[in-house]
Amino acid sequence: MISLETTLRRIIVGYRAIAMLWMLSLALVSLASDEAERPVVTVTAVGLVAVWTSLTLWISFRRPNVFRSWAFLALDIVVSSLILVSPNLAGSPNFVGGYPLSSVLIGVLGKGLLGASAPVVVLVSLVLIQIGIGDRVGDPTVLSSNVLIYPFMAAPVTWAVGALRRSDRLRAAAEANLEAERGERIRAEERSEMAAHLHDSVLQTLALIQRSSTDADEVVALARRQERDLRSWLYGSRTEVESFESAMVSTGSEIEESYKVPIELVVVSDAPLSDGLRAMIAAAREAMINAAKHSGAPEISVYAEVTGDRAMVFVRDRGTGFDPDTIPADRRGLSESIQGRMVRHGGSAVIDAKPGIGTEVRLTMQL
Repeated sequence: MISLETTLRRIIVGYRAIAMLWMLSLALVSLASDEAERPVVTVTAVGLVAVWTSLTLWISFRRPNVFRSWAFLALDIVVSSLILVSPNLAGSPNFVGGYPLSSVLIGVLGKGLLGASAPVVVLVSLVLIQIGIGDRVGDPTVLSSNVLIYPFMAAPVTWAVGALRRSDRLRAAAEANLEAERGERIRAEERSEMAAHLHDSVLQTLALIQRSSTDADEVVALARRQERDLRSWLYGSRTEVESFESAMVSTGSEIEESYKVPIELVVVSDAPLSDGLRAMIAAAREAMINAAKHSGAPEISVYAEVTGDRAMVFVRDRGTGFDPDTIPADRRGLSESIQGRMVRHGGSAVIDAKPGIGTEVRLTMQL
């Protein structure tokens, strides 16, 4: 994306190049009509303009910071002043066109209002001196065209450039704030994902180890399996299944084996795995674990379906049930591993639980 300063620089330097061609055309007309008393002065002025404009173009592309120096602005004012008085020195009609005005624009570009004021004062003073020498002070046309043009052009250009720069600074600040907020949001989501994963894996395994504390072989097997899972999650070496159906079947089998509770699983239709579906499967896994650990139900029913533009999963048990309002705030299974995870990936989770009746978790994810 091209910056505002680059755009302004190209516009102002482009005007100088056009003003050079304008002056060249007027000078050729003056030379062709033999109106100049000293044509060598006209030719010299045109040569000076060509060299200085070429140097300005080179600086614009290679050393743009030079425009911000007072030394360059002072030299630019000297060149424009020489060009402004060259018609009188050549004894010919005015052939400078709008070239001296480009010095005012260069001043605005490099130094703002103060940079514009310096060439305006110098150029207006030179015009008034020439008018006085030529005894044409009373000519309103000369006054308006050669004196008033510099301040009246400098004022709106200075205001416009200043307004654009202020707007650009505000835009940059707003973008920086948005980027900071986005970064903070991403970090918060990553922390939530990590907390949810640790809850789903490490904490659940620790609970299983506690239940199997009398079986040393089972404890070792659980610890090793959790170590492999955690390493693969941290270092990205997990081998993941490719489809929604196979992932659901694998998850159901894992929970059934770990918690010794039958999982009655039905999957209708299939879809390639996406980030949203992976999050949905992780939420369904947490719902199955909760049912296996807490419901006391003899079996857990899981129904999964992919229909057109969405996927749905229902995890149901006929166990003891619970009151969702009584769940402590520090228990992250419902808030983070199920509901929070689904919301972060654009889905939704509804938990319908009643004491003594059972629990149903309904997950929905748009594809």
